[in-house]
Amino acid sequence: MAAAGVTVDMGGIKGLEKLLDDARLDAGAKAKLMGHVAGIVEEASRTRLDETKESPDGTAWKSWEESTRKYYERQGWGHRSLLRGNDNLLKSIRGEVATDANSAMVGATMEYAAVHQFGWADRNIAARPYLGVSEDDARDITDAAKDYLSRRFE
Repeated sequence: MAAAGVTVDMGGIKGLEKLLDDARLDAGAKAKLMGHVAGIVEEASRTRLDETKESPDGTAWKSWEESTRKYYERQGWGHRSLLRGNDNLLKSIRGEVATDANSAMVGATMEYAAVHQFGWADRNIAARPYLGVSEDDARDITDAAKDYLSRRFE
């Protein structure tokens, strides 16, 4: 099993690429903005694990299989919530800025992160995507970029 991650490309957010191109930011300014973007996506990913239990597209995650729920109860883990466990996955979510400062990457480093993100058909484990950019996240990123640019050019 491997870690999971997503790359946030500003060109993928409607209207934002032109705004940033027009601003003509230097590499340092781009890196700072991408750091803000990574933070927004990190927080949204943690919120999905901790609160909303839904994919970036708004789809609710599939509940545990009955066999999984019973196994957790036998282990004394019946109080745990879906994908939370001991919070290792939640704590492993990290973002970083690409070396060219044109994108941010957010991922989780736990060895089972990819299984939860993408599922595992051979083991009958449903995909429960927590990494990614929702429409609300895209608006938050756009708002953060506009705020950053307005403060920079005041």
